[in-house]
Amino acid sequence: MRWLLGFFLAGAIAAVLMVSSELERHAAVKKERITIGNLKINLEGDQLVLSCSGGDDEVRISAEYELMVNGETVPLSPMQEKQLAEFYDDTWYMIDEALRIARTGVEIGLRGAGVGFRTLVEALKAVFSGGGEEAIEAAVENQTRGLVAQANRLKARAEQIESRANRLQIQWTELVRAIPELSVIDCHVF
Repeated sequence: MRWLLGFFLAGAIAAVLMVSSELERHAAVKKERITIGNLKINLEGDQLVLSCSGGDDEVRISAEYELMVNGETVPLSPMQEKQLAEFYDDTWYMIDEALRIARTGVEIGLRGAGVGFRTLVEALKAVFSGGGEEAIEAAVENQTRGLVAQANRLKARAEQIESRANRLQIQWTELVRAIPELSVIDCHVF
């Protein structure tokens, strides 16, 4: 029986490692480009690069809050720079928080897989030792209670991101009004 449990454990560890590395690779790729409708946001180093699908126009915003439209630097007033800085910082915050939420979701899912594995082990123990079903159910309930609480907290964080996205839409609209050169990026997304 020990070899059977060892076999299941080795298989579960291999599956967890494969899933984890694939999700990390996917998250890294997603961090480089975000598409919202027709709006493309490329992340090049510390720059946000905005463009419309099928369009040639490009807007770059640097970490120093410098704005370039189609390769030309756009001079900004202090108020415009402040608005641009808020948009830049909020966009990066949302990207980073979304990735943190995704990683936490993966961790919760992997722990859920572990609960499933432990349930299988407990069931096998019960089959071979004559243990009761109630003990298995209690162990599973104990394990899943924490996961459900974590998943609920994660859901609340995701809802906060949605609220921030709505605010980001408003910021972009106000930014285009304040800096007319940004109107070249009119993807009808926000």
